[in-house]
Formats: sequence, C-alpha cells, structure tokens
Amino acid sequence: AHNVEGSIAEFGCHVGNSATQIQAILNQANSTKEFHVFDKLDARWETKQKLIKNFESSNLPLPIIHEGLFSETVPGELPSKLAFVHIDAGHGGDQVQFMDLIIFLLENIYKRMTPGAICLLMDYHDTSKTVKGTNSNPGVKAGCDIFFEDKPESVYVLYGNRYSHGYFRKK
Repeated sequence: AHNVEGSIAEFGCHVGNSATQIQAILNQANSTKEFHVFDKLDARWETKQKLIKNFESSNLPLPIIHEGLFSETVPGELPSKLAFVHIDAGHGGDQVQFMDLIIFLLENIYKRMTPGAICLLMDYHDTSKTVKGTNSNPGVKAGCDIFFEDKPESVYVLYGNRYSHGYFRKK
C-alpha cells in the first residue's frame, strides 16, 4: 500500500501464525515484496518444521527464513530497505533484558525503514492510553520510550482483545 519501498520482516515468527497471515495479505495484494522471518526456531520444539508445515498447509510460499538469535542475524541478514516490520519477540522473563532487546532491534531496523514504512509492536501496553488489558511485557514500552526520545515518530496504541499492541509509521 502507498508504494512504500522495501521488504517485509517479522522478528519472532515462532511457528508462523502471524507470518502466514502476512504472506496471505501479500498474496492477496499481488505483492512481489520479499518476506523475511527471524527467529531462533528452537529445535527441541521442532519450531522450524512447524513453521514450514503451517505455510505448506496454507498453500503459501515460504518466507526467507533467518534462523538464530537476533544477535546472530541482526543486522547482518537484514534487508537493506524495510516497508513493514512486525516485532513479536516473546514475553515473560527479565524485563530489562527484553527492553534491551527491543532497543537493539529498533536501532537496527529503524534506519532501514523507508519513509511511510510501518512497524507493528506486539505487547506494547500504555496504561495511560489502553482502556483495559494485560501488560504482558513491560519491556516493550520501556524500550520504545527510550528509543523514541529523540525521534520524530511516536508509538500509537492498538487494542487487541485483552492484549494491546502498538505501531509507528516512519517519517
């Protein structure tokens, strides 16, 4: 939409529930944009096999898979230009570490986002703007607050059932 230049990327694809939706939308729009997914794809849980199976059972082409920790694949394997980014890097665990992870991803992704590009942030919860909901990962908002201190963009809240999310559009 809007002729935004660049590829599509998802960080934290797990077994592909969101990724298959993104690919289906790309197919419906007859988009030729490359779609990249980044995840550690835990072998113990056969995550990569489940991801591939979900794409195959949905009759969708596989995205370009970047397997490994974000610290191993970012920024080296990032596309040079990004039009849409989905960050869903999980929840739980140490919130300071998660905040640092969000900042790391944003620092590397933001400079590759082209004007008009959108970044969707899972589990972004702002208690002053979200009517109800669970703050399942305070590290997301904390990382965004730090990253956007000196940026012209700001994060807007999206409400999705009991969880809230956020997004920003690159200026």
